[in-house]
Amino acid sequence: MKPGLVGRDAARRLSDLAAHVPAHQAIVEVGVFLARTTVFLARGARAGNGAHVFGVDPWDLPGERYPYKWLNHPRKGKTRQMFTQPSTRLAAEETVAESGLADGITLIQGFSVEVASVWEGPEIGLLLIDGDHRADHVQADWEAWHPHLAEGAVVAWDDYHRDYPGVKSTVDGLVAEGVVAITEVVPRRNSALALSHVVDP
Repeated sequence: MKPGLVGRDAARRLSDLAAHVPAHQAIVEVGVFLARTTVFLARGARAGNGAHVFGVDPWDLPGERYPYKWLNHPRKGKTRQMFTQPSTRLAAEETVAESGLADGITLIQGFSVEVASVWEGPEIGLLLIDGDHRADHVQADWEAWHPHLAEGAVVAWDDYHRDYPGVKSTVDGLVAEGVVAITEVVPRRNSALALSHVVDP
């Protein structure tokens, strides 16, 4: 199975991290798309401690979307259109159903900040932020979800790369403020996955 837009090495690293999340904590993925990375997370969780994976994505819900015209990516137009098509949501649901891991995955259709505002799930041991890549939206995702993080949680930021300035500038800003510390960067073609932890106050 292809790992979707995250990339195989990054998906495997996320799977390894998911295996270490305690069973009483949650794994949350912001930005599911086709749910391929969701399945990698669930595979890791099942091989490890059995933490539950929650995937959050608005898919075809009505609402404003940015066209991502600034992205330096040859498939930006085609991929961008796929984000909001009902067929993409259905494909994600099918990916989960066919994975054999559906009992360890909950897909939530909703905008990230809204879902976080009513979150009543377990504390989060692993958070993957891969939603809207505009800086203010990346910042909003962080602010919405970080109160739900467990002590020692890992926060992963996909597309930490100069071609995605909203992501990189936001993460670099949090690092400069001493809010998070980057512990590892997993490179991939035209992008990278940054792994971080919250700095103790």
